[in-house]
Amino acid sequence: MPGMAVSLLAALVLAACGGGGSDGGNSGSGGNGSDPGTGGGTPGTGKHALTLQLKGLPAGASVPLTYGSQTVNWSGSAGLTIDPANHYTVSLGRPALSESSQYLTSCAFAEPLRGTLQSDGSLLVALNADATQVVQCSRQAFAVLSLLKENGPRAETGLRLMLMQADGSQGRWLPGDVGISRSGSSAEGNKALLLNNEILLSGRDADRNSATGYELRATDGTLAGLRLVKDINTTQSDDISSRPTNFHRLADKVYFIASPLGSLGTTRLFVSDGTEQGTQVVSLGGAELQRVGKTAVAGGRLYFDAKNMVYMIDPKTAEPVALDRKLSGELYVLGESVFFQTSDRKYWLHDGTTLSQQEFPPAIPSLGRVMGLDGLLYFSASASGNDYQLWQSDGTVAGTTVVPIHPSGSPSPQMVGVFKGALYFWATDGAQTGLWKLAGKQAKPEFLAAAQRIDGWSVLQDRVVFLSDNNTLWSSDGSRAGTQILKNSAGRSFKTKIRPIVVSEQQALLSVHEDAGQDHADIYLSNGTPEGTVQVKDTYGNPFQIYSERMNAVAQ
Repeated sequence: MPGMAVSLLAALVLAACGGGGSDGGNSGSGGNGSDPGTGGGTPGTGKHALTLQLKGLPAGASVPLTYGSQTVNWSGSAGLTIDPANHYTVSLGRPALSESSQYLTSCAFAEPLRGTLQSDGSLLVALNADATQVVQCSRQAFAVLSLLKENGPRAETGLRLMLMQADGSQGRWLPGDVGISRSGSSAEGNKALLLNNEILLSGRDADRNSATGYELRATDGTLAGLRLVKDINTTQSDDISSRPTNFHRLADKVYFIASPLGSLGTTRLFVSDGTEQGTQVVSLGGAELQRVGKTAVAGGRLYFDAKNMVYMIDPKTAEPVALDRKLSGELYVLGESVFFQTSDRKYWLHDGTTLSQQEFPPAIPSLGRVMGLDGLLYFSASASGNDYQLWQSDGTVAGTTVVPIHPSGSPSPQMVGVFKGALYFWATDGAQTGLWKLAGKQAKPEFLAAAQRIDGWSVLQDRVVFLSDNNTLWSSDGSRAGTQILKNSAGRSFKTKIRPIVVSEQQALLSVHEDAGQDHADIYLSNGTPEGTVQVKDTYGNPFQIYSERMNAVAQ
Protein backbone atom coordinates (compact mmCIF):
# COMPACT_ATOMS: atom_id res chain seq x y z
CA MET A 1 0.00 0.00 0.00
CA PRO A 2 1.51 3.43 -0.91
CA GLY A 3 2.49 5.53 2.06
CA MET A 4 2.91 2.39 4.18
CA ALA A 5 5.17 3.06 7.14
CA VAL A 6 8.60 1.51 6.92
CA SER A 7 11.09 0.82 9.65
CA LEU A 8 14.53 2.30 9.17
CA LEU A 9 17.61 2.06 11.35
CA ALA A 10 20.32 4.66 11.83
CA ALA A 11 23.23 4.19 14.24
CA LEU A 12 24.89 7.17 15.88
CA VAL A 13 27.98 6.62 17.96
CA LEU A 14 27.50 9.33 20.59
CA ALA A 15 30.29 9.74 23.11
CA ALA A 16 30.39 10.23 26.83
CA CYS A 17 33.93 10.65 28.12
CA GLY A 18 34.75 8.40 31.08
CA GLY A 19 33.26 9.78 34.29
CA GLY A 20 31.98 12.81 32.39
CA GLY A 21 29.11 13.73 34.67
CA SER A 22 26.53 11.39 33.16
CA ASP A 23 23.99 9.67 35.33
CA GLY A 24 22.75 6.32 34.09
CA GLY A 25 19.56 6.67 36.11
CA ASN A 26 18.65 10.13 34.76
CA SER A 27 19.63 9.32 31.20
CA GLY A 28 17.17 6.47 31.02
CA SER A 29 19.72 4.55 29.00
CA GLY A 30 18.99 1.25 30.60
CA GLY A 31 22.75 0.85 30.94
CA ASN A 32 24.39 -1.91 32.85
CA GLY A 33 26.38 0.41 35.11
CA SER A 34 29.70 -0.72 33.64
CA ASP A 35 32.67 1.58 33.31
CA PRO A 36 32.31 3.78 30.22
CA GLY A 37 35.64 2.60 28.93
CA THR A 38 34.77 -1.07 29.16
CA GLY A 39 31.04 -1.06 28.32
CA GLY A 40 29.50 -1.21 24.84
CA GLY A 41 30.54 0.96 21.89
CA THR A 42 34.25 1.17 21.20
CA PRO A 43 36.22 -0.79 23.87
CA GLY A 44 38.86 1.22 25.72
CA THR A 45 37.84 4.61 24.25
CA GLY A 46 35.15 5.74 26.65
CA LYS A 47 32.67 6.02 23.79
CA HIS A 48 29.19 4.51 23.90
CA ALA A 49 26.80 3.92 21.05
CA LEU A 50 23.27 5.29 20.89
CA THR A 51 21.35 3.48 18.19
CA LEU A 52 18.38 5.46 16.87
CA GLN A 53 15.62 3.29 15.45
CA LEU A 54 13.20 5.08 13.10
CA LYS A 55 9.64 3.76 12.92
CA GLY A 56 6.57 4.85 11.00
CA LEU A 57 8.26 7.17 8.48
CA PRO A 58 6.40 7.09 5.13
CA ALA A 59 8.25 5.76 2.09
CA GLY A 60 10.24 8.44 0.30
CA ALA A 61 10.39 10.73 3.34
CA SER A 62 13.37 11.90 5.38
CA VAL A 63 13.86 13.49 8.81
CA PRO A 64 16.37 16.30 9.46
CA LEU A 65 18.56 15.14 12.36
CA THR A 66 20.73 17.71 14.12
CA TYR A 67 23.57 17.00 16.57
CA GLY A 68 26.01 19.73 17.47
CA SER A 69 26.58 21.86 14.41
CA GLN A 70 25.71 19.11 11.92
CA THR A 71 22.41 18.32 10.28
CA VAL A 72 21.71 15.30 8.11
CA ASN A 73 18.58 14.10 6.33
CA TRP A 74 17.94 10.75 7.98
CA SER A 75 16.20 8.18 5.83
CA GLY A 76 18.50 5.16 5.72
CA SER A 77 20.71 2.95 7.82
CA ALA A 78 24.01 4.81 7.44
CA GLY A 79 25.94 5.15 10.70
CA LEU A 80 26.91 8.58 12.02
CA THR A 81 29.80 9.18 14.40
CA ILE A 82 29.80 12.22 16.68
CA ASP A 83 32.90 13.55 18.43
CA PRO A 84 33.15 12.70 22.16
CA ALA A 85 31.20 14.90 24.56
CA ASN A 86 29.82 14.57 28.06
CA HIS A 87 26.35 15.79 27.14
CA TYR A 88 24.90 16.31 23.69
CA THR A 89 21.58 17.29 22.21
CA VAL A 90 19.93 15.45 19.36
CA SER A 91 16.96 17.17 17.68
CA LEU A 92 14.51 16.21 14.95
CA GLY A 93 13.24 18.57 12.27
CA ARG A 94 9.99 18.48 10.32
CA PRO A 95 10.00 15.46 7.98
CA ALA A 96 10.33 16.13 4.27
CA LEU A 97 7.65 14.16 2.41
CA SER A 98 7.21 12.97 -1.14
CA GLU A 99 4.76 14.90 -3.34
CA SER A 100 2.26 12.04 -3.11
CA SER A 101 2.04 12.19 0.70
CA GLN A 102 -1.41 13.08 2.00
CA TYR A 103 -0.92 12.88 5.77
CA LEU A 104 0.66 15.45 8.05
CA THR A 105 3.71 13.62 9.46
CA SER A 106 5.69 14.29 12.62
CA CYS A 107 8.42 12.38 14.44
CA ALA A 108 9.40 12.40 18.12
CA PHE A 109 11.54 10.52 20.60
CA ALA A 110 9.49 7.72 22.14
CA GLU A 111 9.48 6.21 25.61
CA PRO A 112 11.65 4.87 27.15
CA LEU A 113 13.80 7.98 26.73
CA ARG A 114 17.58 7.63 26.68
CA GLY A 115 18.05 11.09 28.12
CA THR A 116 16.06 14.16 29.10
CA LEU A 117 13.38 15.49 26.75
CA GLN A 118 13.68 19.27 26.30
CA SER A 119 10.80 21.72 25.87
CA ASP A 120 11.58 22.03 22.15
CA GLY A 121 11.31 18.26 21.66
CA SER A 122 15.06 17.63 21.45
CA LEU A 123 16.76 14.98 23.57
CA LEU A 124 19.62 15.79 25.94
CA VAL A 125 21.61 12.57 26.03
CA ALA A 126 24.19 11.38 28.58
CA LEU A 127 25.27 7.73 28.35
CA ASN A 128 27.29 5.41 30.52
CA ALA A 129 26.51 2.36 28.38
CA ASP A 130 25.21 1.46 24.93
CA ALA A 131 21.50 2.19 24.39
CA THR A 132 18.78 2.25 21.74
CA GLN A 133 16.35 5.14 21.29
CA VAL A 134 13.19 4.78 19.19
CA VAL A 135 12.07 7.71 17.06
CA GLN A 136 8.36 7.21 16.32
CA CYS A 137 6.70 8.96 13.38
CA SER A 138 2.93 9.38 13.17
CA ARG A 139 0.55 10.33 10.37
CA GLN A 140 -2.38 12.66 10.88
CA ALA A 141 -5.39 13.04 8.61
CA PHE A 142 -7.13 16.40 8.57
CA ALA A 143 -10.33 18.04 7.37
CA VAL A 144 -12.28 21.25 7.83
CA LEU A 145 -15.48 20.57 9.76
CA SER A 146 -18.12 22.41 11.75
CA LEU A 147 -17.15 22.67 15.40
CA LEU A 148 -19.48 21.20 18.00
CA LYS A 149 -19.43 23.34 21.14
CA GLU A 150 -20.98 20.84 23.52
CA ASN A 151 -22.01 23.24 26.29
CA GLY A 152 -22.66 26.40 24.35
CA PRO A 153 -25.08 27.97 21.89
CA ARG A 154 -25.15 26.80 18.31
CA ALA A 155 -23.98 30.26 17.31
CA GLU A 156 -20.55 29.09 18.46
CA THR A 157 -20.36 26.52 15.69
CA GLY A 158 -18.04 27.39 12.85
CA LEU A 159 -15.51 25.88 10.50
CA ARG A 160 -12.39 24.61 12.24
CA LEU A 161 -9.43 22.44 11.34
CA MET A 162 -9.75 18.91 12.72
CA LEU A 163 -6.82 16.51 12.99
CA MET A 164 -6.69 12.83 13.92
CA GLN A 165 -4.25 9.94 13.75
CA ALA A 166 -4.64 7.69 10.73
CA ASP A 167 -5.99 4.95 13.01
CA GLY A 168 -8.82 7.23 14.20
CA SER A 169 -7.33 8.04 17.60
CA GLN A 170 -6.36 11.42 19.07
CA GLY A 171 -9.06 13.40 17.26
CA ARG A 172 -8.76 17.10 18.08
CA TRP A 173 -9.42 20.60 16.84
CA LEU A 174 -6.50 22.87 16.06
CA PRO A 175 -6.12 24.66 19.43
CA GLY A 176 -7.24 28.26 19.75
CA ASP A 177 -10.07 30.12 18.09
CA VAL A 178 -8.69 29.65 14.58
CA GLY A 179 -11.61 30.00 12.19
CA ILE A 180 -11.73 28.83 8.57
CA SER A 181 -13.33 30.92 5.83
CA ARG A 182 -16.69 29.70 4.48
CA SER A 183 -16.14 31.19 1.03
CA GLY A 184 -16.34 28.79 -1.88
CA SER A 185 -18.73 25.91 -2.47
CA SER A 186 -18.52 22.47 -0.91
CA ALA A 187 -17.87 21.00 -4.34
CA GLU A 188 -14.88 23.10 -5.27
CA GLY A 189 -14.27 25.27 -2.24
CA ASN A 190 -11.32 23.35 -0.83
CA LYS A 191 -9.86 25.41 1.98
CA ALA A 192 -6.89 23.34 3.18
CA LEU A 193 -4.28 20.98 1.79
CA LEU A 194 -0.79 19.65 2.48
CA LEU A 195 2.34 21.35 1.16
CA ASN A 196 5.89 20.78 2.45
CA ASN A 197 4.41 18.82 5.39
CA GLU A 198 2.37 21.83 6.52
CA ILE A 199 -1.35 22.41 6.18
CA LEU A 200 -2.10 25.49 4.08
CA LEU A 201 -5.51 26.90 4.90
CA SER A 202 -7.82 29.86 4.50
CA GLY A 203 -8.14 31.03 8.08
CA ARG A 204 -7.93 33.84 10.56
CA ASP A 205 -5.65 34.25 13.54
CA ALA A 206 -6.63 32.88 16.93
CA ASP A 207 -6.83 36.53 18.01
CA ARG A 208 -10.14 37.92 16.70
CA ASN A 209 -8.71 41.43 17.09
CA SER A 210 -5.80 40.63 14.83
CA ALA A 211 -4.99 43.08 12.03
CA THR A 212 -5.44 40.26 9.52
CA GLY A 213 -8.66 38.48 8.68
CA TYR A 214 -9.14 35.29 6.67
CA GLU A 215 -5.84 34.97 4.85
CA LEU A 216 -3.40 32.31 3.65
CA ARG A 217 -1.91 30.58 6.68
CA ALA A 218 0.05 27.42 7.40
CA THR A 219 0.32 25.15 10.42
CA ASP A 220 2.22 22.05 11.47
CA GLY A 221 -0.88 20.95 13.36
CA THR A 222 -0.18 23.04 16.45
CA LEU A 223 -1.26 26.53 17.46
CA ALA A 224 2.40 27.47 18.07
CA GLY A 225 3.13 26.32 14.54
CA LEU A 226 0.38 28.47 12.98
CA ARG A 227 1.84 31.25 10.84
CA LEU A 228 0.65 33.83 8.36
CA VAL A 229 2.01 32.97 4.93
CA LYS A 230 0.91 36.22 3.33
CA ASP A 231 -1.56 39.00 4.06
CA ILE A 232 -3.02 39.28 0.57
CA ASN A 233 -5.68 41.83 1.48
CA THR A 234 -3.99 44.30 3.82
CA THR A 235 -7.22 46.07 4.79
CA GLN A 236 -7.43 45.83 8.59
CA SER A 237 -10.90 44.38 8.86
CA ASP A 238 -12.14 40.87 9.52
CA ASP A 239 -15.00 41.50 7.11
CA ILE A 240 -12.71 42.48 4.25
CA SER A 241 -10.31 39.56 3.80
CA SER A 242 -8.86 37.86 0.76
CA ARG A 243 -10.54 34.56 1.82
CA PRO A 244 -8.50 32.07 -0.22
CA THR A 245 -10.44 29.12 -1.63
CA ASN A 246 -10.31 26.47 -4.39
CA PHE A 247 -6.89 25.14 -3.33
CA HIS A 248 -5.14 22.87 -5.82
CA ARG A 249 -1.66 21.40 -5.51
CA LEU A 250 0.44 21.05 -8.66
CA ALA A 251 3.96 19.67 -8.10
CA ASP A 252 5.56 21.81 -5.36
CA LYS A 253 3.14 24.74 -5.63
CA VAL A 254 -0.40 25.51 -4.53
CA TYR A 255 -2.83 27.49 -6.68
CA PHE A 256 -5.89 29.16 -5.18
CA ILE A 257 -8.43 31.94 -5.70
CA ALA A 258 -8.40 35.04 -3.48
CA SER A 259 -9.55 38.65 -3.56
CA PRO A 260 -6.83 41.24 -2.82
CA LEU A 261 -9.51 43.84 -2.09
CA GLY A 262 -11.96 41.55 -0.33
CA SER A 263 -15.60 42.04 -1.20
CA LEU A 264 -14.74 45.39 -2.78
CA GLY A 265 -12.75 43.79 -5.57
CA THR A 266 -12.68 40.82 -7.93
CA THR A 267 -11.03 37.45 -7.47
CA ARG A 268 -7.55 36.63 -8.78
CA LEU A 269 -5.61 33.40 -9.16
CA PHE A 270 -2.62 33.05 -6.85
CA VAL A 271 0.28 30.62 -6.63
CA SER A 272 2.29 29.85 -3.50
CA ASP A 273 5.27 27.76 -2.43
CA GLY A 274 4.38 28.28 1.21
CA THR A 275 6.48 31.42 1.70
CA GLU A 276 5.50 35.09 1.66
CA GLN A 277 7.90 35.87 -1.19
CA GLY A 278 6.70 32.86 -3.15
CA THR A 279 3.02 33.79 -2.92
CA GLN A 280 2.15 35.84 -5.98
CA VAL A 281 -0.80 36.68 -8.19
CA VAL A 282 -0.82 34.84 -11.51
CA SER A 283 -0.43 37.15 -14.50
CA LEU A 284 -0.42 36.80 -18.26
CA GLY A 285 1.78 39.20 -20.15
CA GLY A 286 2.12 41.33 -17.01
CA ALA A 287 -1.65 41.69 -16.58
CA GLU A 288 -3.49 40.13 -13.64
CA LEU A 289 -6.31 37.79 -14.60
CA GLN A 290 -9.50 38.92 -12.87
CA ARG A 291 -12.88 37.44 -11.94
CA VAL A 292 -11.49 33.94 -11.61
CA GLY A 293 -14.30 31.47 -10.90
CA LYS A 294 -14.21 27.81 -11.94
CA THR A 295 -11.10 25.68 -11.39
CA ALA A 296 -10.25 22.06 -12.24
CA VAL A 297 -7.14 19.89 -12.45
CA ALA A 298 -6.68 17.39 -15.27
CA GLY A 299 -3.50 15.63 -16.33
CA GLY A 300 -1.50 17.57 -13.75
CA ARG A 301 -2.58 20.88 -15.29
CA LEU A 302 -4.81 23.59 -13.85
CA TYR A 303 -7.75 24.88 -15.85
CA PHE A 304 -9.67 27.98 -14.81
CA ASP A 305 -11.78 30.78 -16.18
CA ALA A 306 -11.16 34.52 -15.81
CA LYS A 307 -13.93 36.82 -17.00
CA ASN A 308 -15.41 33.57 -18.36
CA MET A 309 -12.44 32.97 -20.68
CA VAL A 310 -10.77 29.57 -20.26
CA TYR A 311 -7.05 29.28 -19.41
CA MET A 312 -4.64 26.47 -18.64
CA ILE A 313 -1.46 26.36 -16.53
CA ASP A 314 1.14 23.63 -16.90
CA PRO A 315 3.37 23.64 -13.79
CA LYS A 316 6.38 22.91 -15.99
CA THR A 317 6.07 26.34 -17.60
CA ALA A 318 3.88 28.13 -15.01
CA GLU A 319 2.70 30.65 -17.62
CA PRO A 320 -1.07 30.69 -18.27
CA VAL A 321 -2.16 29.70 -21.75
CA ALA A 322 -5.35 31.24 -23.14
CA LEU A 323 -7.61 28.74 -24.86
CA ASP A 324 -9.57 31.63 -26.45
CA ARG A 325 -12.95 30.19 -25.54
CA LYS A 326 -15.69 31.67 -23.34
CA LEU A 327 -16.94 29.23 -20.73
CA SER A 328 -20.61 28.47 -20.22
CA GLY A 329 -21.17 26.02 -17.39
CA GLU A 330 -18.71 23.66 -15.74
CA LEU A 331 -15.22 22.36 -16.38
CA TYR A 332 -15.52 18.56 -16.54
CA VAL A 333 -12.43 16.47 -15.81
CA LEU A 334 -12.33 13.45 -18.12
CA GLY A 335 -9.20 11.53 -17.18
CA GLU A 336 -6.23 13.53 -18.48
CA SER A 337 -8.44 15.99 -20.37
CA VAL A 338 -10.99 18.69 -19.61
CA PHE A 339 -14.35 19.09 -21.36
CA PHE A 340 -16.48 22.24 -21.44
CA GLN A 341 -19.22 24.10 -23.27
CA THR A 342 -18.75 27.63 -24.58
CA SER A 343 -21.19 30.51 -24.78
CA ASP A 344 -21.84 29.79 -28.48
CA ARG A 345 -23.22 26.34 -27.46
CA LYS A 346 -20.23 24.44 -28.79
CA TYR A 347 -18.37 21.69 -26.94
CA TRP A 348 -14.60 21.39 -26.56
CA LEU A 349 -12.04 18.92 -25.27
CA HIS A 350 -8.49 19.89 -24.29
CA ASP A 351 -5.88 17.19 -23.65
CA GLY A 352 -3.11 19.53 -22.53
CA THR A 353 -1.89 20.13 -26.06
CA THR A 354 -4.78 20.17 -28.50
CA LEU A 355 -8.16 21.88 -28.26
CA SER A 356 -10.68 19.93 -30.36
CA GLN A 357 -14.33 20.64 -30.98
CA GLN A 358 -16.72 17.83 -30.07
CA GLU A 359 -19.76 17.43 -32.31
CA PHE A 360 -22.99 15.62 -31.52
CA PRO A 361 -26.18 14.83 -33.48
CA PRO A 362 -28.42 17.88 -33.98
CA ALA A 363 -31.30 15.95 -32.41
CA ILE A 364 -29.52 16.17 -29.03
CA PRO A 365 -30.24 19.71 -27.83
CA SER A 366 -28.05 19.57 -24.72
CA LEU A 367 -25.88 17.22 -22.70
CA GLY A 368 -26.24 16.26 -19.09
CA ARG A 369 -23.26 15.56 -16.88
CA VAL A 370 -20.38 14.30 -19.03
CA MET A 371 -17.82 11.65 -18.08
CA GLY A 372 -14.91 10.10 -19.93
CA LEU A 373 -13.70 6.51 -20.25
CA ASP A 374 -11.14 5.01 -22.65
CA GLY A 375 -11.17 8.06 -24.92
CA LEU A 376 -14.96 8.19 -25.20
CA LEU A 377 -17.50 10.63 -23.77
CA TYR A 378 -20.54 9.37 -21.87
CA PHE A 379 -23.62 11.41 -21.00
CA SER A 380 -27.38 11.29 -20.51
CA ALA A 381 -29.45 13.04 -23.16
CA SER A 382 -32.74 12.87 -25.00
CA ALA A 383 -33.14 13.01 -28.73
CA SER A 384 -36.94 13.01 -28.51
CA GLY A 385 -37.75 15.30 -25.62
CA ASN A 386 -38.48 12.77 -22.86
CA ASP A 387 -36.70 9.52 -23.78
CA TYR A 388 -33.41 9.86 -21.90
CA GLN A 389 -30.71 7.37 -22.88
CA LEU A 390 -27.06 6.71 -22.08
CA TRP A 391 -24.90 7.89 -24.97
CA GLN A 392 -21.29 7.27 -25.85
CA SER A 393 -19.36 9.43 -28.29
CA ASP A 394 -15.93 9.85 -29.84
CA GLY A 395 -16.68 13.54 -30.41
CA THR A 396 -18.17 13.11 -33.87
CA VAL A 397 -21.77 12.91 -35.05
CA ALA A 398 -21.23 9.50 -36.62
CA GLY A 399 -19.47 8.21 -33.52
CA THR A 400 -22.27 9.15 -31.10
CA THR A 401 -24.51 6.19 -30.30
CA VAL A 402 -26.91 4.95 -27.64
CA VAL A 403 -25.75 2.36 -25.11
CA PRO A 404 -28.64 -0.16 -24.89
CA ILE A 405 -30.06 -0.56 -21.38
CA HIS A 406 -33.87 -0.55 -21.44
CA PRO A 407 -35.33 -2.84 -24.11
CA SER A 408 -38.44 -0.74 -24.75
CA GLY A 409 -38.40 2.44 -22.68
CA SER A 410 -36.29 5.18 -21.17
CA PRO A 411 -33.56 4.08 -18.71
CA SER A 412 -33.30 7.70 -17.45
CA PRO A 413 -29.60 7.33 -16.63
CA GLN A 414 -27.85 9.57 -14.15
CA MET A 415 -24.05 9.71 -14.29
CA VAL A 416 -22.35 8.72 -11.05
CA GLY A 417 -18.59 8.34 -11.53
CA VAL A 418 -15.60 6.46 -12.87
CA PHE A 419 -13.73 3.82 -10.87
CA LYS A 420 -11.18 1.14 -11.79
CA GLY A 421 -11.55 1.73 -15.52
CA ALA A 422 -15.34 1.49 -15.58
CA LEU A 423 -18.27 3.90 -15.78
CA TYR A 424 -20.95 3.86 -13.07
CA PHE A 425 -24.45 5.29 -13.43
CA TRP A 426 -27.95 5.03 -12.02
CA ALA A 427 -30.59 3.69 -14.42
CA THR A 428 -33.47 1.28 -14.91
CA ASP A 429 -34.02 -1.44 -17.50
CA GLY A 430 -37.67 -1.84 -16.52
CA ALA A 431 -36.92 -4.77 -14.22
CA GLN A 432 -34.00 -3.54 -12.12
CA THR A 433 -33.36 -0.01 -10.92
CA GLY A 434 -30.22 1.18 -9.23
CA LEU A 435 -26.46 1.30 -9.74
CA TRP A 436 -25.07 0.02 -13.04
CA LYS A 437 -21.57 -0.47 -14.38
CA LEU A 438 -20.17 -0.24 -17.91
CA ALA A 439 -16.65 -1.70 -18.24
CA GLY A 440 -15.89 -0.29 -21.71
CA LYS A 441 -17.08 0.34 -25.24
CA GLN A 442 -17.69 -3.31 -26.11
CA ALA A 443 -19.07 -4.29 -22.70
CA LYS A 444 -22.73 -4.67 -21.78
CA PRO A 445 -24.14 -2.67 -18.85
CA GLU A 446 -24.08 -4.71 -15.65
CA PHE A 447 -26.52 -4.19 -12.79
CA LEU A 448 -24.79 -3.98 -9.39
CA ALA A 449 -27.24 -3.01 -6.66
CA ALA A 450 -30.66 -1.48 -5.98
CA ALA A 451 -29.12 1.69 -4.60
CA GLN A 452 -31.24 4.82 -5.11
CA ARG A 453 -30.51 8.56 -5.25
CA ILE A 454 -26.74 8.04 -5.39
CA ASP A 455 -24.61 10.95 -4.22
CA GLY A 456 -21.17 11.67 -2.78
CA TRP A 457 -19.24 9.24 -5.00
CA SER A 458 -15.87 9.10 -3.17
CA VAL A 459 -13.11 7.09 -4.80
CA LEU A 460 -10.44 5.45 -2.63
CA GLN A 461 -7.57 3.23 -3.69
CA ASP A 462 -9.44 -0.09 -3.59
CA ARG A 463 -13.08 0.84 -3.07
CA VAL A 464 -15.61 3.62 -3.55
CA VAL A 465 -17.90 4.97 -0.83
CA PHE A 466 -21.19 6.75 -1.60
CA LEU A 467 -24.62 7.76 -0.27
CA SER A 468 -27.92 6.20 -1.25
CA ASP A 469 -31.27 5.02 0.05
CA ASN A 470 -32.32 7.59 2.59
CA ASN A 471 -28.76 8.76 3.32
CA THR A 472 -27.35 5.26 3.90
CA LEU A 473 -23.64 4.78 3.28
CA TRP A 474 -22.61 2.17 0.71
CA SER A 475 -19.29 0.73 -0.41
CA SER A 476 -18.21 -1.04 -3.61
CA ASP A 477 -15.15 -2.74 -5.05
CA GLY A 478 -16.70 -2.60 -8.52
CA SER A 479 -18.31 -6.04 -8.43
CA ARG A 480 -21.92 -6.98 -7.80
CA ALA A 481 -21.05 -9.08 -4.74
CA GLY A 482 -18.79 -6.34 -3.43
CA THR A 483 -21.40 -3.55 -3.68
CA GLN A 484 -23.12 -3.44 -0.31
CA ILE A 485 -24.34 -1.20 2.47
CA LEU A 486 -21.25 -0.21 4.46
CA LYS A 487 -21.05 -1.70 7.94
CA ASN A 488 -18.39 -1.68 10.61
CA SER A 489 -16.86 -4.80 12.14
CA ALA A 490 -19.79 -4.98 14.60
CA GLY A 491 -22.29 -5.14 11.74
CA ARG A 492 -23.64 -1.61 12.18
CA SER A 493 -24.71 0.36 9.10
CA PHE A 494 -24.58 4.15 8.92
CA LYS A 495 -26.73 7.10 7.93
CA THR A 496 -25.45 10.58 7.20
CA LYS A 497 -26.54 13.98 5.91
CA ILE A 498 -23.05 14.72 4.60
CA ARG A 499 -21.09 13.37 1.66
CA PRO A 500 -17.98 11.35 2.53
CA ILE A 501 -14.74 13.35 2.58
CA VAL A 502 -11.69 11.77 0.96
CA VAL A 503 -8.77 12.58 3.29
CA SER A 504 -6.28 10.30 1.50
CA GLU A 505 -6.30 7.69 -1.22
CA GLN A 506 -6.78 5.08 1.52
CA GLN A 507 -9.40 6.73 3.75
CA ALA A 508 -12.62 8.71 3.71
CA LEU A 509 -14.09 10.60 6.65
CA LEU A 510 -17.73 9.80 7.40
CA SER A 511 -20.28 11.82 9.37
CA VAL A 512 -22.65 9.38 11.05
CA HIS A 513 -26.10 10.00 12.62
CA GLU A 514 -28.01 7.90 15.11
CA ASP A 515 -31.37 9.20 13.87
CA ALA A 516 -32.77 11.64 11.33
CA GLY A 517 -33.54 14.33 13.91
CA GLN A 518 -30.04 14.43 15.33
CA ASP A 519 -28.19 17.68 14.63
CA HIS A 520 -24.74 16.37 15.51
CA ALA A 521 -22.77 13.46 14.16
CA ASP A 522 -20.03 11.06 15.17
CA ILE A 523 -16.98 10.83 12.94
CA TYR A 524 -15.57 7.68 11.38
CA LEU A 525 -12.57 6.95 9.18
CA SER A 526 -13.10 4.23 6.60
CA ASN A 527 -11.31 2.47 3.77
CA GLY A 528 -14.66 1.12 2.62
CA THR A 529 -14.40 -2.22 4.44
CA PRO A 530 -15.99 -3.29 7.76
CA GLU A 531 -12.65 -3.94 9.43
CA GLY A 532 -11.25 -0.66 8.12
CA THR A 533 -14.12 1.50 9.42
CA VAL A 534 -13.21 2.96 12.83
CA GLN A 535 -14.81 5.62 14.99
CA VAL A 536 -12.70 8.70 15.59
CA LYS A 537 -12.05 9.25 19.29
CA ASP A 538 -10.70 12.32 21.04
CA THR A 539 -7.60 12.41 23.22
CA TYR A 540 -9.65 11.03 26.15
CA GLY A 541 -11.06 8.14 24.14
CA ASN A 542 -14.53 9.67 23.77
CA PRO A 543 -16.42 9.87 20.44
CA PHE A 544 -15.53 12.95 18.41
CA GLN A 545 -18.61 14.91 17.32
CA ILE A 546 -19.51 17.76 14.97
CA TYR A 547 -22.58 19.75 13.96
CA SER A 548 -23.45 17.80 10.85
CA GLU A 549 -25.80 20.13 8.99
CA ARG A 550 -23.19 22.92 9.00
CA MET A 551 -20.24 20.78 8.02
CA ASN A 552 -18.17 22.00 5.08
CA ALA A 553 -15.79 19.37 3.86
CA VAL A 554 -12.28 19.83 2.65
CA ALA A 555 -10.63 16.95 0.86
CA GLN A 556 -6.90 16.87 0.11
